[in-house]
Amino acid sequence: MMGHWEAIIKRPSRILDMFTGYHANKAQIHEAFIQAGIKISELDENLPQWDENVLHRIVTSFTDLRFPIMLALNKADTPQAETNIQRIKEEFPDMSQIAVSAKSECILQTLRANGSIVYDDESHSVVTSNCSEDERKRFDTVKTEVIERYGGTNIRHALNQAVSLRQPIYAFPVTDLNTLMSHTPQLKRDQPGVLTECISLKPGSTVDTMFSVMKFHYHTLKGDFVRCEARGINSPTHIVRKKDNIDETNSIIKIMTTKKS
Repeated sequence: MMGHWEAIIKRPSRILDMFTGYHANKAQIHEAFIQAGIKISELDENLPQWDENVLHRIVTSFTDLRFPIMLALNKADTPQAETNIQRIKEEFPDMSQIAVSAKSECILQTLRANGSIVYDDESHSVVTSNCSEDERKRFDTVKTEVIERYGGTNIRHALNQAVSLRQPIYAFPVTDLNTLMSHTPQLKRDQPGVLTECISLKPGSTVDTMFSVMKFHYHTLKGDFVRCEARGINSPTHIVRKKDNIDETNSIIKIMTTKKS
């Protein structure tokens, strides 16, 4: 950034472009500046007086938003785990972290697949059923070393926590904004239902991104984009453009194309 500082001074809006190389959209860049206490509308006036502290604040804000980090502390089933976990918590007190045991999760999944246990990986509840002696020993080890110590293997909780660090945008493609009927998905389902399809998108994603995902990934749309109407759960139906960001006011989306899907 400092190598381009003279050019940025001449045109302060260029500083926003410095972050686009990290695959960040405009919404994320603007949010980073807001969290750093910088008013984009006042860049022309204030930027020439900035010092390195301001730049460091902006970069820190941007990296926290664009590259959030969660530490999944694996091998929680090993004897030295508690010591290592405590050391990492003390060394990185502000970083999101959770103890997990991938090995124990694999054991539970295998036992469930064999019909030996009834395992709910969301609530971590386990009911033994038809375990052999060897399977019982494996389960008892997981129960003692992981479930009773940490509440579970925490694999799913780690994934949920990681996603929450950069909450996605949830969009619901429909064929009718009144009935809210979804497209017939490419799954083994006889009939589409009401809001049965949900697409997770990066924050700041546009209607054009949604169209591309539906056309090239899910194959629920064909042809070229013609028009889009949308609504929110508590918002009325309105026309949206391809470059409009998707948010809570237009998360239920009907896209019309040149070909019938």
